[in-house]
Amino acid sequence: MTLERALVSVGCTVKDVTAVVVTHLDCDHASGIVTGDRDKLRPTFPNACVVFPEGALEYVRSTRLQRSETDSRLALDALCSAKVEVRTVADGAEAVPGMRLIFVPGHREIHAAIEIREGSDRFVYLADVFHLSEEIEHPEAQHGSDIDADPVQAAATRRRVLEAIDPRDLVAASHIDGFGRIARSGGRRVWRPLARATLSPS
Repeated sequence: MTLERALVSVGCTVKDVTAVVVTHLDCDHASGIVTGDRDKLRPTFPNACVVFPEGALEYVRSTRLQRSETDSRLALDALCSAKVEVRTVADGAEAVPGMRLIFVPGHREIHAAIEIREGSDRFVYLADVFHLSEEIEHPEAQHGSDIDADPVQAAATRRRVLEAIDPRDLVAASHIDGFGRIARSGGRRVWRPLARATLSPS
C-alpha cells in the first residue's frame, strides 16, 4: 500500500498532514519527506512542518554521515527551497503536543525514538533501536558498523531502552512487524506481538 492510499484509508490526504517527525536520516526513514526526481524534488507534505532531532541539521552537512544517510542532504535542500518550516527538538522535548522525542544514539549518531502518552497509556515507537525481535532478548549483541554506526553505543542504548519500557506499553519498531509489548520472562525481556485485530492489553 502506498503512503497516499494509507492516508486515504484513515480519511485524510498528504495535504491534511501538519507535522512530520523524522527519527533519523537513513533513506528508508527520511526520503519520504520529499517526492519526485532527484533534480526536481518537492515536499511530500506541502502543509507540514518537518521536525528532526536536535543536531540533525548540522550533522547532515558533516563528514560523519553514513552512506545510507547521504540522500538526506538533497531532501533538506528541497525542503528549504520550498520554504517548508523545518525545526529541531531537544532530547525529551515535545515535537508536537503529546509526542516526545527520546534520543537513542548508536544505530546512528542522530537517532530518536518517539513517545506518545494519553492518560496512563503509552505508545513507544523505537525506530531502529531494534532490527529483530531477537535483539530484545539479547540486547547485548553487537552487529558491526554495517548495521550500527556505533555498535557498542547501540547495545548500551538497547539495554537502557528496555529498562525504561513497561510491559503495559504499546511498542513498535521499524523493522519488526506489527505492534507488540515487551514482556519479562525468565529474567529476560521478550517480544509479544499483538493480534492485528486488537490493540488491547493481554
